[in-house]
Amino acid sequence: MLRDLPLWLHVALFTVSAAAIWLAGTRLERYAAVIAERTKLGQAFTGMLLLAAATSLPEVATTVTAVWVLDNPTLAVHNLLGGVALQTAILAIADGAKKRRGAMTAFRPRFVLLIEGVGLIMMLLLVIGGITVKGVPQVASTSTWVVALFAVWVLVMVLVYRARTRPRWQPTGEDAERSMKEDAGPEAESGRSTAALWLLFGALSGVVLGAGWLATVTAERLAEATGLGSAFLGATLLALATSLPEVSTTVSAARRDRYTMAMSNIFGSNAFDVGLLFVAELLYRKDSILAHAEPTVVFVSVIGAVMTCIYLWGLMEREDRTLLGIGWDSAAAVAVYLGGMTVLYFVQ
Repeated sequence: MLRDLPLWLHVALFTVSAAAIWLAGTRLERYAAVIAERTKLGQAFTGMLLLAAATSLPEVATTVTAVWVLDNPTLAVHNLLGGVALQTAILAIADGAKKRRGAMTAFRPRFVLLIEGVGLIMMLLLVIGGITVKGVPQVASTSTWVVALFAVWVLVMVLVYRARTRPRWQPTGEDAERSMKEDAGPEAESGRSTAALWLLFGALSGVVLGAGWLATVTAERLAEATGLGSAFLGATLLALATSLPEVSTTVSAARRDRYTMAMSNIFGSNAFDVGLLFVAELLYRKDSILAHAEPTVVFVSVIGAVMTCIYLWGLMEREDRTLLGIGWDSAAAVAVYLGGMTVLYFVQ
């Protein structure tokens, strides 16, 4: 039905849905920050699990629809992996949007971010390996590669949760001073009860789900009208549509100096999306969904892994060097992303 609407109306619907996602995502980040403080879950764990799950709801809907309704495993795989590189590039936007001067990674002496990033890279490598061998070996039409990547995701969650109270190392000296402002905790929504915050968080998650689905449908129609290829479309416009919640929540967190939550949201959203391959694998009973992935999605996954490595490098070095107002790692990640998308456009 929506596909039959005139093109100008699709543009209007995409604009409205994007605005709804932005406003809802901004509030989601604020509520998540207060929930993290009151429940003692920590910003890293809350950002990687609670906020990442809420902002990944459009991917959940698209994946279930692609596998269960459309019987299109290729669409499911490309939808989940195509946005990893773009969502990582959102960190560069957050880096430029923050109020403090300097590289965003220079303010983040949190070793849990290293756990999250390394876990994400491991999951991407498992997916790339599974695609290379078409999902073999399989047990009951379920690839052992997908089971392994889900196990890694669970392990990362356990390690991040444990790190709330038992960090392996603590920042000292200048690093400790850099983190003091964030450690002061969220300042808004203090008058609401915790139960009310949970209810509001759930309601806004529903807004993100509905608006995210609408943005995806309209973006697909707009992309078809421009004549873009399916691989380039999945890695750019459609990925942008489903990544709008991550943009709003991550930028909102960075502007409030909650850099741990900002980075955990991106690492966590990427890990959550890759982990959804396990759900798609269980829903698709004919064979492994990895057998239906095209080589282009492997290329996009590699780009996402390289960009994640760049940010991990920045987190470990914490060199406060900037280029055009953003950290050197953000600038390098943007260059890799733009270069990768250029190559993808010409080779698709």
